[in-house]
Amino acid sequence: MSSHALFFAVKPDAAAAAKLLALGRRLREHHGLKGRLFDAARLHVTLHFFGRFPALDDALVQGLCRGADEVRAEPFALRFDHVGSFARPSNAPLVMRTGDGAPGAKALHQHLAAALVHHGVGTRPERRFVPHLTLLYDDKSLPELEVDPIEWTANTFDLVHSESGQGHRVLRQWPLRAV
Repeated sequence: MSSHALFFAVKPDAAAAAKLLALGRRLREHHGLKGRLFDAARLHVTLHFFGRFPALDDALVQGLCRGADEVRAEPFALRFDHVGSFARPSNAPLVMRTGDGAPGAKALHQHLAAALVHHGVGTRPERRFVPHLTLLYDDKSLPELEVDPIEWTANTFDLVHSESGQGHRVLRQWPLRAV
């Protein structure tokens, strides 16, 4: 049975995606990881995840789009300079993290949450929102390591539909502009 997920995300530009994948390949080889590296189209930083559904709900998508239409936020820099696994007994995500806490991503998360709540399709912002980018899943966990920074400027954010086994599809994209 198919499962559908909806989430808002920012995606790396092509140059940053290439660097992220190169780092992922080196980490797999050096640490003997077996998990499959995400492809460039799947790399993203989730801003809000809305859950999994048995079918895509058009009314929910429309509400999410109306909320996102209200968001006014400036482009922001993302600088990923740490990598490590989120603690899980198996299938642990290997993620890139920021040393600076990604204040721009946190601000966009807050603005988006407020707009979605206003339109009745969201919840309050997560208090423990930790901006990260997943490279792969593996049964072996890595401790947090400092790595050479990989940076890009987020100029847009997307509403993404993920259907199990079908990959990610951007339903709509919004520009980030000086306010």
